[in-house]
Amino acid sequence: MCGKRQYIWECIKFAWPGSISLANAWAPFLGAAPIWLALWLMGFEMTVPDQLPGQILVGLFCIVAAWLILFSVRILFCAPYALLLAAQKRLLPYELDIAQLEILEFRCEHGEIGKIFLDFRIKNHGKPTTLKNWELSATGPNLSAHCLKPERPIFNNKTQNRDGIFIGENLTEDPLQPYAEKSGQFIYTCQGQQTEQFFQPGLSFELTVEDIFERKIIARHCT
Repeated sequence: MCGKRQYIWECIKFAWPGSISLANAWAPFLGAAPIWLALWLMGFEMTVPDQLPGQILVGLFCIVAAWLILFSVRILFCAPYALLLAAQKRLLPYELDIAQLEILEFRCEHGEIGKIFLDFRIKNHGKPTTLKNWELSATGPNLSAHCLKPERPIFNNKTQNRDGIFIGENLTEDPLQPYAEKSGQFIYTCQGQQTEQFFQPGLSFELTVEDIFERKIIARHCT
């Protein structure tokens, strides 16, 4: 019984907002027409009163009739469908298996401008999903948490054409298909003090990415 009352209350909360303004806007059509039809079927003729009080009363009747029609349609048809879609959206992420992310290798190049290379592999255990918001967090004995962004889209290979442009599937835009496995490389350039900070022993790296449901997929690596 409590579940039924909650369901009815949710339907009312969906159908009520904006119903009065809609009824006011549609009163000449949804309100006046049914009233005129009902009076005509009963043998009466509807005429607009000459006096202002009568006109206001007729207008109120039209608004109430339009509101009853609109509210009934919204609560009986629109609200259940909207609540069903909302419930499916909430439950769907929990029904899908999350992808698995694994760091394969960590490499770095020293110099005035150092580079971090992180090779990884990701396997999708569920439905097709895009991979967005790639981040690499680094912490260490003398390094507070740093959140690094990739310099370019993450590709599933490291091949370059003659112009030096990376080619392959863009793992940020191209959906990862069910049970597909892709490899990629995260590249970050260190400048200034970062060059020394990121090349000390004992660093911990955490590579994260979000799937289509904004769930975080995480892989960790220690040097």
